[in-house]
Amino acid sequence: MTDFISVGSRRQIDPVSIEGIANKHPLVAIAAATSMPDPYFGEVLVMYVVVESGKSCVPEEVDRHLAVSIMDASARPKAIFIVDELPTTAVGAIDRGALRLDAVARAARSAMMALAAATNAWMEVETGGVPPALKVTVLSSKSDRNALRQAIAAILDRYPLPYEIHFAKSANRDPA
Repeated sequence: MTDFISVGSRRQIDPVSIEGIANKHPLVAIAAATSMPDPYFGEVLVMYVVVESGKSCVPEEVDRHLAVSIMDASARPKAIFIVDELPTTAVGAIDRGALRLDAVARAARSAMMALAAATNAWMEVETGGVPPALKVTVLSSKSDRNALRQAIAAILDRYPLPYEIHFAKSANRDPA
C-alpha cells in the first residue's frame, strides 16, 4: 500500500506514481519521492534522484521531464536533489524514513541559513545520532545569546526532530 503525501490541504499525492514518471527519464537510474516540511503549505513533495552511472544530470532536466507528464504543478516536486545513492533498509528497499529525515534536515538547514543571514550570524546545521537530531552551532557577535537562542528554537520547534543549540566561542567554532 502506498502512503500518500498531503500537499497543503488541497491534494493527496501518490509518490510512487511520480517516481514512475521520473524513472522513465533516460538519465535517471532511480528516483524516490518524499515530503518536506514547508512553512506555507505544511508539506511539499521533493524527489531524490540517482543518475545513471557515468552520466550527469541537473535537477532542471528531471523537472522538465516531469512537467511534460504532470500538468498539475502542485503534484510536481518542489525540489529535486541529485544524490549518489538512496538509503536502503536491511532488505534492500528504499528507506523512506531516512529520506524523510534528510528532507526535514534540509528544510531546517534552509530556515537556519535564512536566520543566519538576517542576524549576521554564522550557523552550521548537522544531523546525526540515534535517534536522529539536529545540532546547530552558532557563531555570533551579538551579545544577546538568549534572544538568538529563542529565535533559533522558534524555527526548529516546527520540525519533527529534537535539536541542540551550541554557541561557538570563536571563529574556530569551539563550542562554548
